[in-house]
Amino acid sequence: MSGHAIPVEGRYRPSVRGSGLRRTCRAALMGAVGVWAGCGLAIDGMAPGTGIERGRGGQPLVSLASPAFAQTGTESSQNGGGTVVAEGGQPDPAGAMAIPSSVVALDPPAETLGARVYQGLLDQGDGNVVLSPASMEIAVSMIGEATRAPLRESIREAVGVPYESLAAINDLPPSEKATVTFANALWLAPGYTLTPDYSHQMQSVFGGEVFSIDFATGEPSKTINDWVAAETNNAVEAIVDRLPRQTSLVLTNAFYFKGDWLRPFDPTDTADGPFQTGAGSPVQVPMMSRAGVFPYARTEHGQVVRLFYIDPKLSLTLYLPDTDSDPSAARSESLAWLFTTDHTETTRPGEGTVSLPRLSLDRKMELTRLLSSLGMGALLGDSAAIQGIQGSIPPSVTNVVQRSVVEVTEQGTVAAAATAVIGLRTAGSEPFTFVADRPFHLALHHADVPTPLLVGYVSDPS
Repeated sequence: MSGHAIPVEGRYRPSVRGSGLRRTCRAALMGAVGVWAGCGLAIDGMAPGTGIERGRGGQPLVSLASPAFAQTGTESSQNGGGTVVAEGGQPDPAGAMAIPSSVVALDPPAETLGARVYQGLLDQGDGNVVLSPASMEIAVSMIGEATRAPLRESIREAVGVPYESLAAINDLPPSEKATVTFANALWLAPGYTLTPDYSHQMQSVFGGEVFSIDFATGEPSKTINDWVAAETNNAVEAIVDRLPRQTSLVLTNAFYFKGDWLRPFDPTDTADGPFQTGAGSPVQVPMMSRAGVFPYARTEHGQVVRLFYIDPKLSLTLYLPDTDSDPSAARSESLAWLFTTDHTETTRPGEGTVSLPRLSLDRKMELTRLLSSLGMGALLGDSAAIQGIQGSIPPSVTNVVQRSVVEVTEQGTVAAAATAVIGLRTAGSEPFTFVADRPFHLALHHADVPTPLLVGYVSDPS
């Protein structure tokens, strides 16, 4: 939940809590053409066996917390009067809201399932991480609504985002400036049916389709993978491998995003540069670069910059730890930034240069054990857990897998994910330099979605 700024012993602590209640952020978005393609989530079940910042010409930079910023957005520019505005903001005729130049700290993020799974994946220390919290939480919520009442309530609590809010994501109004699509489907073996209550939840609340599919014959994996590929515009071409004959259900959630950056990176500014990987070895990668005025924060353990898309509801947040930061403290700080979905009061305009590598990441992650360790053990492998799906042999959830794909270029971003369940120091007056030449975090946010669409940790972009 966002609120006013509360000075706390020399720190500026915005009263912003993770991904709980949030205000709509109407910032415009910047950058190059952006595509975050899809999160397909599938659940596989088997029968058991500081003052005003001054810009160019001494004119005030608008605060992102000002009323004018909340009303409309524009790209970084210098108007006829010389006023510089940040990407996603515009000049505030009444004057920018003053933000102290002392250290600012964000509250810890809400304990959502997405935040805990992302942290668990980071703890595994296995290189790059790409996760769609929204996709995973939707799928877990969908199967959770099919469980018996006590377990259903515990799953809702573990997800941490009201299932009604997640279900409402399917009703996002269409945009002429970006494509944001969520699609849900339940694949049932012959002889399995939904109870009336769960059928209503699945189809009316979550907007899901229900398909009958024979897992014992034919090519059920191909059928499901073709559906995921279609829903993610082929960004995720496959999520399930060969399915056992005794599979009783697969639940899929697909998310797809495509949007144009407000201002693209110029390809002529891209040049090879060193990137110090998480493993400690340097690699040469193409580094994109662009100068401008960005929503920016100098945090206690790193830097944050936000890049905007044309659609005013979509933004990309980048968190770059300092080279000498304490890894544990920086990780905790990164979680607060990634899983806080409204940053209108936590960043301010700063003039500088942003450099980041072209990205092309493809990760498939097995989440079953991790989810079990986070309190989902009663859901996984228990044939008595599911009551909303009925058949001769009670089904049970056995696997949770997510495959994620991210590609970032000067022209745009492509990202996709598929899951299968088979404080801060504000910008100073000096120009900043944000060079992501070492591991960094990113998050894709939508103003009307209470959880990140996608989060990622880039350990090695090569």
